[in-house]
Amino acid sequence: CANPVTRREIRQLSQGERTAFFNAFKELRRRGTFDFYPNVHLDNSPVIHGNSVFLPWHRRFVRDLEVALQSIDPSVTVPYWDWTIDSQNPAASPVFTAGYAGGNGSGEDNCVQSGPFANYEVSVPEPHCLTRDFNQGNGISTWWPAESLRLMVSDADTYTELREGLEFGQHGNVHLGIRGDMSTMYAPNDPIFFLHHAMCDKVWSVWQ
Repeated sequence: CANPVTRREIRQLSQGERTAFFNAFKELRRRGTFDFYPNVHLDNSPVIHGNSVFLPWHRRFVRDLEVALQSIDPSVTVPYWDWTIDSQNPAASPVFTAGYAGGNGSGEDNCVQSGPFANYEVSVPEPHCLTRDFNQGNGISTWWPAESLRLMVSDADTYTELREGLEFGQHGNVHLGIRGDMSTMYAPNDPIFFLHHAMCDKVWSVWQ
């Protein structure tokens, strides 16, 4: 690989770098090309989950989004979100603050009301606001701490063991903890989807 991409944990980005990432994300939608991502994930959902293609398909998916963002701002890469850091109180993660991706949804429709995606309109599967609906009201159930993730990775002797442990473990926990758009097959509406899957890809890369 002549020009490898270096991804960083989202907390390692400056405020300016985070803003550039989110602005490129929103600009992709403004240009009318973003809907490809939730649509293709939704349309292919039966064949990209629960089997061996889960990790490689999502690796390519995140990279394709990254290339599209770089066509808008070449400085942008997709950061990963190390959710083990926030495992014991996920809702208190800085990821859910206004300086990052905004917080939980509120109101009758659970629309995100803070941060760069406040009142953000998405189109898939039909027009609606970006939604989040934490599974414990204003909180989220605890997730795997770093040691649990490390043990899962070290105990996985085969790709299948790793993929199943990750997909049906922490990967699913994050989607079902945040809920809203994130708990659907059009989850790529939420930029957190890409932070989450960049982390899943990092876990696979470490195992490899």
